[in-house]
This record gives sequence, structure tokens and C-alpha cells, in this order.
Amino acid sequence: YIGPTLELGKIGYVYGGGNQAPVYGNTVVNIATETGKNAYILNNVYGGGNQADVSGTTTVTVGNQ
Repeated sequence: YIGPTLELGKIGYVYGGGNQAPVYGNTVVNIATETGKNAYILNNVYGGGNQADVSGTTTVTVGNQ
């Protein structure tokens, strides 16, 4: 457990398609921060979800596009 809030640039778990959920379509996860700032990913990033059933495509971008 990390706590209820994190400072800017830090993230915990991210579920693009949900947690053990069916997803009808595509999922997109974008993780970015301010220019000159670092991003700290402290746990897992699931583009399609954690044990999710995604019918489309999954896209995960970390940083600038």
C-alpha cells in the first residue's frame, strides 16, 4: 500500500482495461509529466487490464508522444 496520494510524477497501479473486467473495444494508457520532470512508476501498468479480456487493441505510452 502506497497511501491515498502521491506527489506529482509518481503513480501506483494503472489498469487500462480494468481489474479482471471484460473490455469491448480498445484501451489506451498515456503516462506523462511536465517537461524536465521525471515519472516514477512504483507498481505495474496494465495496458489491457489485470486479467482483463480485451476484444480490441491495447496501447501504452510512457513519456512524450
